[in-house]
Parts: sequence; C-alpha cells; structure tokens
Amino acid sequence: DVAWATSDEARAKNSRYNLSYYTPTINVARDPRWGRNEETYGEDPYLTGELGTEFVRGMEGEDEKYKKIIATIKHFAANNYEQGRQSTTSFVTEKNMREYYLPAFEMCVRKAGVKSLMAAYNALSTDITEKDANNKGYKDSHGGLPCAANRMLLTDILRTEWGFNGYVTSDCAGLSVIH
Repeated sequence: DVAWATSDEARAKNSRYNLSYYTPTINVARDPRWGRNEETYGEDPYLTGELGTEFVRGMEGEDEKYKKIIATIKHFAANNYEQGRQSTTSFVTEKNMREYYLPAFEMCVRKAGVKSLMAAYNALSTDITEKDANNKGYKDSHGGLPCAANRMLLTDILRTEWGFNGYVTSDCAGLSVIH
C-alpha cells in the first residue's frame, strides 16, 4: 500500500520525467556497521525478497503494458560496505552468493517482473568459473570484476538464468570509477 501510494504521488508530480526510481534497496544487512542498513529490510534473504517483491509490485502497478513507474532494485550484488564502496571487492563463495546475496534479487526478477536493476559499485570475486567467448572457463585474475561490468552477474545469472528483460543502471558514479 505504501509503495502504491508513493508511485501514485511520483507519477502525479513527475508525469513526463523521472519515472524511474532507485528503490527498493534489497541488499541484505549482513554487517550492522554498514551505513545504509536503515534502507534495507534486514538480514533475512527470504524476507527481504518477499518485501522487495511486494514493494516493486506496488511501485510498478498491475498493468503489464503500462507501468505506473519503474522500480530499480539495488545494489546488485554483495554490497554491504559503505566506506570505500567504489573501490572494494566483495569476496564470496558461490554457495554464499546463491543462498544469501542473490535470493532477494532473484525473487524480485522472477515474481515481480521488476524492470530495472542497479549494479553495485563494488567489485565481486567468487569461486564461480566464468566462460569466455569460446566457452572456455576462466576466473577473474584481478581480485574481482566490478559489478557494473560483471558478465557473470549481469548476463549469465540475471538475464540468462533468471530471464530478466529490463535495463541495468550503474550506481551513480559507477561507470566513472570502474577502472
């Protein structure tokens, strides 16, 4: 109900511009020292996914063709560190990624059909072997690939595995700090 009312007001105020809103934050609150915990739904991936899914539905509305506004779920993925977030790498295992960091995002994609997703500033290093253009396996050799340019996250998992057909945006200065 809150998201429905919020999107009604946003649509009324900005009927021609700014119809894409950077919300909801569905990072799981893994570390209480992260400066943005108050934006999240907590540390439970399932609860975060359920709340995120309903929030997206409220923001975007029920019409498949005409969205009230576009919700942009954020920050994809393994983002829970505020200080230096533009230059850090999250080191996680595939198991941790699949069981903890990705479920809320996957639920919003599969159940709510969210149309936009924001890639996180941080780089990501996992034990998942990626594939190059010749379908040969490789691992990143630089301690992590920035989420805004991470093919494993944005193509292999998000688009191919989950069927996401919306658009991806970088976190505000994400592309300028990518290198």
